[in-house]
Amino acid sequence: MGKHSYLMESDREAERLLTKSDADSTEQQLALTGINDVPKGGVVADVGCGIGIVATGMTRLLSQTNPTASLLLIDGSQERLEVAQQRCAEAGKLATKKILTPVETIALPDEHCDFMFSRFLFEYLKDPIVAFHEIVRVTKPGGKIIIGDLDNNSLVHYPIEPKLESQLLELTQTLAKLSLFDPFAGRKLFSYFNSCGMREVKVHLIAHHLFYGPLPERDYINWKMKLQQLVQLQEKGALKLSFNLSLFGESFLKFLTEPTRFSYTPLILVEGRKPK
Repeated sequence: MGKHSYLMESDREAERLLTKSDADSTEQQLALTGINDVPKGGVVADVGCGIGIVATGMTRLLSQTNPTASLLLIDGSQERLEVAQQRCAEAGKLATKKILTPVETIALPDEHCDFMFSRFLFEYLKDPIVAFHEIVRVTKPGGKIIIGDLDNNSLVHYPIEPKLESQLLELTQTLAKLSLFDPFAGRKLFSYFNSCGMREVKVHLIAHHLFYGPLPERDYINWKMKLQQLVQLQEKGALKLSFNLSLFGESFLKFLTEPTRFSYTPLILVEGRKPK
C-alpha cells in the first residue's frame, strides 16, 4: 500500500459511497455556495467526483436553470467515473465529460472552469496544498471554488469507554502518519484560500455526522464497511496497530448503536472567488 493509495479503495467502495449519500443535503450545499449563479453555458466541475453524488446534484439543478452548462467529472478511478457519468445521464441532460486524472496534476488547461466543487476529497490527499493550487489554476478569473471536508473526523463521541476512545485515536493517528487520512482536514481549508488570495471567502459549518438516539441504518452500513476495509489492511500488514481491528470494530459498532450515545462530525465548507 503506497502513500498515494486511496484509503477506502475496494471492490465495494461504489456501494459504500452510494449507501452514505444524501441527495437533499448535497443539493442544499450546492445552492448555498452559488451553483445557480454559474454563467449561462458555464463549465462546472466535481473534483474527486467518486460515483457522482455531487455531480448528480449539479445535473439536477443546472438542467432546470442552466441547461447549456457543461459538467466535468474529475477522478482518479475509471470505474467510478463510469458510474458517475451513468448516474448523471439518469439525472438530467447536461453535457458531461469524464476526466481521468490525479487531482494534483489536473488534465485541464489554465482558466477553464467557472465553478469547481470538491467534497470529502482533501482528507485523503497526501499533498492537499498542491491539489488546491491545481484547482485554482484551472479556475477562470472570477470563477468560484468550493472545498468541503470534515474536522475531528470520527473522533467526537460521548459517553465512550476510555479504552475504545484511545484505540480510535491511535487508529486515526496511524492513518495520518501514513498520509492516508487527515481527520483534521476541514480546519485547514480556510488557510488554503487565504494563501492564494481568494476573494469573497465564506465559511459554512454544517453538521455531517450527528447521531443521537437510534443510529440510521445507512450510517451503520457505512461504518461497518469502512471498518471492514481497515481490517483487511491490518490483515495484509499494511496497518500496524497495538490492538486487533476486528475486535475494535465489533465494540465500536456496538457503541454506535447505543441510543444514549451522542456523536458528531462537522463539515467545513469554504467558498471563494479567484481574483480577476
